[in-house]
Amino acid sequence: MWEASRLAGRLRRREVSSSFFCEKLLGSSDCEASLQLLRAMGFPLEQNDGRVRLATAHRHWRDETFCFVDIETTGPNPEHSQILEIGALKGPLGGPYEEFATLIKARYIPPMIVDVTGITLQMVANAPTLATALRDFRLFLGDALFVAHDALFDYRYLSHALEQQGLGRLMNRALCTLKLSKKLIKAERYGLVGLSEALGLDATDHHRALADAKLSAKVCEIALKHLPEGVVTTEELIAFSDFHPHHKKLKKKKEKNHDR
Repeated sequence: MWEASRLAGRLRRREVSSSFFCEKLLGSSDCEASLQLLRAMGFPLEQNDGRVRLATAHRHWRDETFCFVDIETTGPNPEHSQILEIGALKGPLGGPYEEFATLIKARYIPPMIVDVTGITLQMVANAPTLATALRDFRLFLGDALFVAHDALFDYRYLSHALEQQGLGRLMNRALCTLKLSKKLIKAERYGLVGLSEALGLDATDHHRALADAKLSAKVCEIALKHLPEGVVTTEELIAFSDFHPHHKKLKKKKEKNHDR
């Protein structure tokens, strides 16, 4: 199956013909169906006059649609656990944001998770099923930039769950506010609680999905005030946060330990 990072890498510097993209990069003979499927899975693809390009490679990050996401789960491994809650905010950086929040039906919640999140079986008894919640979330997310604190965890967990439900993996471009904050904010700890303390943010509802998504949005808004002027497009912002090798002008700073 296609990988978002690989496809983005091939399109980051140039647009290509639709036929080349479909046949050589996707390995598909049904070009239009493949392009529609990619867009449905969140890949920010633009098509014009028989050519395709990566929208995030041409769009200024200030014009991007950000979707700040957080999930609560019954355990760290998606193979043996499930998503318990999804919270998200979507819109231009700084808002106004649309909100998405849902609990998800579960048969068992480990006592430790109940203690951390406050979510009980009684609270999720009448919640949507995982399939329904994921379908609604995918529609909400669209092809927006997926943003989360420690984004790899949330992205992989959600992508795995979507695939297991027959809804296709995530193909959205992604940005990690944990990595971004380490480059642009001075703090002793880089988990949401540590950053909230350093920045004077309210973290009283930490470990509830929508509250943590809101915290991630505030952290991102503050961090991007310090972004170097040379970072212009969304893809450049993603590369800056990850310190990809091709960004030679952006020096890597020493990373500190963080709390989760």
